[in-house]
Amino acid sequence: MSGVSKIYGNSHLGVSMMTQSVKEALSLAKTNGSNYLADDIIINSHDMNYLKRRINDASQINQVLASLKESKHRLINRVLDAVNTFSGYTHVMVIGGGAEIIADAIKSHCVTREDRFLKAKTLSLIWSMACFL
Repeated sequence: MSGVSKIYGNSHLGVSMMTQSVKEALSLAKTNGSNYLADDIIINSHDMNYLKRRINDASQINQVLASLKESKHRLINRVLDAVNTFSGYTHVMVIGGGAEIIADAIKSHCVTREDRFLKAKTLSLIWSMACFL
């Protein structure tokens, strides 16, 4: 790759969409929390013991998980809509705090070679960009 011809980012697309939905669901479960707590719930959503310890009204855990799942699908769909505005790309990089959450959906949607699809965590952004400059 001789250079970067186009980089696209949308500050309105990100895991913060999920964070906000989870925070709202947590408040219905009598658990007023911070963005940190909501993100921690997202990260540990597979651990039922953790959720029972962190969510005050355990009867609402399924509702919190449903909200998380719905917001994940909404995020993926919005990102795919953004991806669909492009064509002819040769590389795809999924970067940011939510990269791990949406990477598989993006990968299956985009037709690129395995070695040209990169998912990078937030701290890897500079490294990722440097590789292609």
